[in-house]
Amino acid sequence: MNSAKRYLAIAFTFVLAVATISILNPRVAHALVATLVQVTNTSANPVPTQAVGTTPVSGTVAIDPNSAVNVSSLPAVQLAGGSSVTLGGNSNTQPLFVRDVDNPALQPFTLSATCNIPGGKQTCLSEMFVPQGKRAVIETATVAINGVNLTTATVQVIAENGSEADVNGNQGIAYFTAKDFAVPVNDVNFALLVGTSKIRLYANPGSAIDLVVSTPTEQFGAQARLTIVGYYVNVP
Repeated sequence: MNSAKRYLAIAFTFVLAVATISILNPRVAHALVATLVQVTNTSANPVPTQAVGTTPVSGTVAIDPNSAVNVSSLPAVQLAGGSSVTLGGNSNTQPLFVRDVDNPALQPFTLSATCNIPGGKQTCLSEMFVPQGKRAVIETATVAINGVNLTTATVQVIAENGSEADVNGNQGIAYFTAKDFAVPVNDVNFALLVGTSKIRLYANPGSAIDLVVSTPTEQFGAQARLTIVGYYVNVP
């Protein structure tokens, strides 16, 4: 009887030991494996990562020349004093395209004004004005004067605040003469004087361009019409 109890006790102890080892053995193995894991992060074997937010980049970044690069927001580029910029591919055979934003052909103008010489007077005055933000460059002036007993007249084109030699001050004045055009009319006393001149005057933004017509003698009445041609230049 005692022998049977002893065998049962031994058997129970053996079963209990086996069960305990089977339960504890996975945990021990897992702990051993965890302690042996090592991640090596070198330039030859990098660990893939994903950038979150803004990632600063330093040094030189190489871009595959066959790949397209999209820039959604181009920051301002500032160059230190004395720096130079070289544009590649700007040669005689492949020049860089540029555009002259102040090309005279882009802003031509033609302005006209009329003035009347009253009876008993010798002169008349009329004005034209330059738009704000523009400088007028006057290149040609033409006048036509009709009246009675006219033989000749002197024309002055006066550009305020500028001349060829002095763009920023004083006046620029151009003189030329209008002569008899010999128009065949029934009234032998009627005359038409015409004149044209190549000039170079500058008139600043908002300033006046004056037309002054003078005759050598008092008139019974005459009318003068002046046309000027040139171009505008933008003034910052």
